[in-house]
Amino acid sequence: MYMQEALEMVCRKRKLADPKEYALLLADRSILIPLDRTVASLQGKRELLLVKRSVLPSLGGNIVRGVGRTTDPNGVFSS
Repeated sequence: MYMQEALEMVCRKRKLADPKEYALLLADRSILIPLDRTVASLQGKRELLLVKRSVLPSLGGNIVRGVGRTTDPNGVFSS
């Protein structure tokens, strides 16, 4: 399953209108999860934050947007 699908599923369960308005972060707020990656790429990290994209700038400049470019959707996250 891709992270995009996971985000859409969470938004449906929480009755949030538009998944495009939301983002997923690692629980420590260190990495913005790329939605083209798979759930497996989280390597067991299970705690994520669902945040409105509009508040991302207010969370500070320490958020890494993705972890480099790769064509592998199972590419590993490191924090």
